[in-house]
Order: sequence, then C-alpha cells, then structure tokens
Amino acid sequence: MKPKILATALAAALLVGLPVAGPLGPTPALARDLVKATAALVLAEEPPLSRTQVIEKQRREAAATASLPQKKEVDQTPYYKKWWFW
Repeated sequence: MKPKILATALAAALLVGLPVAGPLGPTPALARDLVKATAALVLAEEPPLSRTQVIEKQRREAAATASLPQKKEVDQTPYYKKWWFW
C-alpha cells in the first residue's frame, strides 16, 4: 500500500509544481505524461533495466537467433515435374 501512497503524493506534487513553472514550463499534456511515467516506475514491482542490461539482453537475443540453423525449404514438387527431368 505504501508505493501507491508514494505515487499519489508524487503525482500531486508534480501536478501542483509544474503549472507554476510559467510560460516556459511544460504543457499540461506533457506534465500528465510525466506523472503517468513516474507513477508507472513507482508502482513497478521490479526496477527498470539499466542501459547495460538492455544491451546485454539484445546481444543475447541476437546470438540466440544467429545460432539457430536456418531451415531450407523443402520443395514439394515431384521430380518428374521439374525442368531438369525433361
């Protein structure tokens, strides 16, 4: 329950603080997106991956797909219908 209270307090602080920033501050839509992103991070059960973890995950996925043998398509045409037979 504590993370929800923290997220609510953080969202309220962002909503109250951002419009006071003046004409150079973020627009209300940007502030709303920022609040949603912050709340999603606070309510996440596990912390987001760091840049190095993301790169390592992409590297592992690329290695896994590269190591898979490529299947050759089996031609279902009978040999007597091939051009080289005649």
